[in-house]
Amino acid sequence: MSFSLLKKYVLVLSLFLSTGAFFQNCSKFKSVVDGTDFLIEQSSENSVSFIFSKDAEFEQTQSACPEPEYAGFNCLKKSFISKEGQSYLISLRWNRVNQNSVGTILWVLGGDGRGRWRTNYPTVIPVQDNFDRQENVRTVEVEFLDSPVGSGDGGYWVHGGGYYSAALAYMEALGYVHSNLKVGSFLNHVGGSNGTMVAAYALSHFGAGSYVDRFIFHAGPFLANLADACNNNHFASFSKSPAMLGTIMNFVGKWAYQNPNQNVCASTDMLSRMSVLNGAQAVYPNNAIHVVMGEKEKTQGFGEWIIESNYQWYSQVQAGEKTYHILPNIGHDMDWGLVRSYASRRKPQSLGVAPTLTFSLSENGAAVSQVPASSKVYAVLRNVGSASAQGCMQESSQFAACDNPRNWSQFPNADWTYANGAWRSSFIPSQSGLAVGKTYRGFNINPQTGQRTDVVTITIAADTVSPPQPSSPPTMTFSNVLNGASVSTYQLTEVVYGVSKNLPQVGTKACMAEASQFSLCNDPKNWTSLPNNEWSYVNGEWRSQFTASQLNALAGKSYIGFQVNTITGQRTANVTLTVAAVPVTPTPSSVPAISEGLCMLSSGIYYSNGGSYCYFPNMTLFTARTGRTNVDGIRQYSAIPSVMRNDGNCQ
Repeated sequence: MSFSLLKKYVLVLSLFLSTGAFFQNCSKFKSVVDGTDFLIEQSSENSVSFIFSKDAEFEQTQSACPEPEYAGFNCLKKSFISKEGQSYLISLRWNRVNQNSVGTILWVLGGDGRGRWRTNYPTVIPVQDNFDRQENVRTVEVEFLDSPVGSGDGGYWVHGGGYYSAALAYMEALGYVHSNLKVGSFLNHVGGSNGTMVAAYALSHFGAGSYVDRFIFHAGPFLANLADACNNNHFASFSKSPAMLGTIMNFVGKWAYQNPNQNVCASTDMLSRMSVLNGAQAVYPNNAIHVVMGEKEKTQGFGEWIIESNYQWYSQVQAGEKTYHILPNIGHDMDWGLVRSYASRRKPQSLGVAPTLTFSLSENGAAVSQVPASSKVYAVLRNVGSASAQGCMQESSQFAACDNPRNWSQFPNADWTYANGAWRSSFIPSQSGLAVGKTYRGFNINPQTGQRTDVVTITIAADTVSPPQPSSPPTMTFSNVLNGASVSTYQLTEVVYGVSKNLPQVGTKACMAEASQFSLCNDPKNWTSLPNNEWSYVNGEWRSQFTASQLNALAGKSYIGFQVNTITGQRTANVTLTVAAVPVTPTPSSVPAISEGLCMLSSGIYYSNGGSYCYFPNMTLFTARTGRTNVDGIRQYSAIPSVMRNDGNCQ
C-alpha cells in the first residue's frame, strides 16, 4: 500500500480523531498499540463495591456485555474519583465469569484510553480467547469513557494534568482490582503507546509494581525526562522526528494542558508530571519488563524520536527480568506472538546480587584506580550471566557520552570474554590508545536486569622507566605516483599510493573518517589494527594502494586520518584526502601497456593482463595466487601506463 505524502498525512490525522490513538499507522486493525491495562474480578459476580479512594465509594450492578464480540463477558460502567479529586468515567469488561482463573491480564488502550479492543482491533480476539480456553487466564479490559473537552482530549486527558493525573486514574482502578477481585497467581499488564505510559508512570511514581507482576509494553514507554526531549542536542530529543514534530507537540500539549497550542517545553511546570523517570523510582526488583518496538516507527509512526526515547527509558530501569525487541516488520503496532509469549507468564524472579567491576594489576587482584601506561591491566566483571553483558568507558571529559545507550559496547567482543565465572579483559594502556595523565570512567551493565556496576575511575600514570622512543616521528603520505610527492586531491577512480614510515610492524593502528565525522577518531575503539585489507607491511614501511571508489568514498567529500604507534602513543600528523567533485579523464600516456605477467614498481608487486592490472597487497596473497615465495626475476617498471585500468587488489 502506498500513499502520497498528503494522503498519508490526512489518513494519520483521521485515525487520531476517530480512535484517540497516540501513534497509529495506516493499518486499522493492526495499530493496537493504543492500549492496554488491567483490572480484575471479585468472587461474587452480582455486585461490586468500588473504593477507589478514601472519599469515593460507588456501587453498580454488573451485566452481560451487549456486543456480540463480547459474548461471555460481563460489563460494568461507573464514575470514580482519583486522589486529585478528579472524576473519571470507566468501563470494565472481563471474561471467565463465575470461573476461577490461573491469572489475569489487564488491557488498557493507548491514545486517550477510549475504545474497545475486541471491537476496534479484532486481531486481539483469538489472542484473548486462547488465554481463556487454553490457559485459563482471564482478560479484563479497562476503557476510559469521558468525551473530549473543547480542543483537548477525553479519557485519560479529560482533566489534562499530564501523565501524573492519568496515572492516578489508572491507580484507582488498579487498586480496586487488586484488593477486591480474584486475579489468580499473577496479574500482568499488556499495553501499547499511552497504554504503556500510564502504567510506566504509575510504576515509577505510585508503586504500581506492588500489584502488577509483568508489564508487556509495545511502542513505549517514552519521555523518561521531558527536559531531554525538549533539548534539541539530546539523543532522545523531539527534534529527532522533524516531519512529525508539530503533531507530537500538539498531542503532548493536549495531554498536559488540554490545549494543543500550549508548548510543554516553554515552562517547567509539567516537567515532573510528564517525565516518566527524572529522579523517580527506576528499580523494580519484583517485576518483569518486556518492551517491543517496531523499526517501521521511523517511517510509519512518530519517527526516530520515539525509538530513541523508549531506549533511553529502557536503559535506565532495573527489573527482576528485562527483555527488549525491535522488530523490522512493524511500526506502531502489536506483535501478538510476543504478547502470547510473555502475557501469561508467572511472577518473575527478583533482582540478584549487583554486578561489580574492578581493575587490577594482577589477575583477580585487588582493585586499583591508577595504573602505569606500560603495565598489563586486568578487568573483571562479576555477577553477570555468561550470555551477554554491556559496558561503557570514556575519558572523563567525554563521560556524558555514556548517557546514550547506543554508545555502550556489547559483550562478548574483541576485548571481553567470559571465563572462570566472570567477564574478563586485559590490556596495556599505552597499546590501547589510553593517554598518560588522563582519567577514564566507566561502568558495566547486566542486560537481563538492567543492574549497573558503580562507576569506576582509572587514571593512566607515567611509567617509572620511560619506554624507548623511535629515532624519527611517524609520517603518512598519499600520492598519485608510487613513492611520489604528497598529493591531497584525487579523482574518484585515480590510483592513490599510501606510505607510512617510522611505525612498528606490531602495534600500529589507523583511523580515517569523513571530515564531518572525524571526531569518531577521538575514541580508540574506532581505530583499526594494521595489517588489514588496505595496508601491508613491506620493507619496513606500511603501504597501501587503492582508488577512492574502492573505499566507497564520495565525490566532493574530504576525509581525514592518521596512524598511531600504540606502544609509544606517537601519531602521524592528520592527513586530508579530498575526492574531486568532477572526475577528469586522464590524458592517455604514450608509454605502451605492460604485457601480460608479473611486474614490480619499487617494492610493490603487480599483475598485468595486457590491458589492466591488479596489486598484491601482501606476500601471503602473492604466494596464495602464484605459488611463489620470492620476487626474484620479476620485471621492474618505473610507472604504470595511464592507458591501463586499475582493477584493485588481485583476487
